Amino acid sequence: MIVCEENLKILVIGTGAIGACYGGALHKDGNDVVFLARGENLNVIKSKGLMIKSVKLGDFHIKPRVTDVLTGEWKADLILYCVKSFHNENAIPLLLPAIYENTRILTLQNGLGSGDLLAKEYGKHRVLLGAAYIDAKLREPGIAEELGGPFKIVFGHEDNQKINSVLEVKNILKSANIEVELSEDILLALWSKLTLICALSGMSCITRGSAYEILTNPKTLDLSWRIMKEVGAVARAKGVSLTDDMIDKIMNQFKENMHASSSSMYLDLISGNPLEVNVLNGVVVDYGREVGISTPINEFITYCLSIQDDRAKNT
Repeated sequence: MIVCEENLKILVIGTGAIGACYGGALHKDGNDVVFLARGENLNVIKSKGLMIKSVKLGDFHIKPRVTDVLTGEWKADLILYCVKSFHNENAIPLLLPAIYENTRILTLQNGLGSGDLLAKEYGKHRVLLGAAYIDAKLREPGIAEELGGPFKIVFGHEDNQKINSVLEVKNILKSANIEVELSEDILLALWSKLTLICALSGMSCITRGSAYEILTNPKTLDLSWRIMKEVGAVARAKGVSLTDDMIDKIMNQFKENMHASSSSMYLDLISGNPLEVNVLNGVVVDYGREVGISTPINEFITYCLSIQDDRAKNT
């Protein structure tokens, strides 16, 4: 295990399952972690602390600092951006009081686009793009569960720079027993994850089926392949080298993990929450139009799920 000589001041925005588990691991390792939370989750963590039930790390309880507003007295060396995409408009301005000249922002949001939004607001030099590989859920306010499988973050700068601050982030994550990969091509890594999630989340929401049911039914398996191939075609047209061989490997990974795979977008669907479809299947459709690539299956999914998304946002 790597032991860092100096711990960091870390802000976690979005204390759902992912933010709680990664932030909890970093707090447990001795970093000065502040959680930005809201609602009942905020109230429970304030009064009782945060309980992490983890297959990888073992169960542990922490009493971290948690707030719903930053005053500017405390500055973050690193911000883990873990909010859902439909909260971006409100969440991104909340970071400002914690930012100083050396702050880095690591976005772990699903899909594509959060890095551009953060760069527009705070500068591209601050933003690290990341993909979270974790099976976790927020069981109830103040209690997060990490359910086994990968406990990993793949990240990097869009320009693939390996400057000291990027290496420092890698070491901090490793020291907290988070498997970490500093990507040589972070855009390829993000498009690879997008390929998997578009199939898993899109098909789960449309069929209301499990990954196992989707992949063992020849008709829905075929649709899953078509989703992935559409993503690959758009990625290549955008200059990302997501080859057919890579798509095959992603599908094999999907099949190998089909008994354990679950979709957070499907959980949002059945809970009546807004959906991240616009930064998943929807972004494939949008980019496809830009580059002249037809994406009929991703378009069908996006259009159908827009009804539930609009309904949830308007309630």
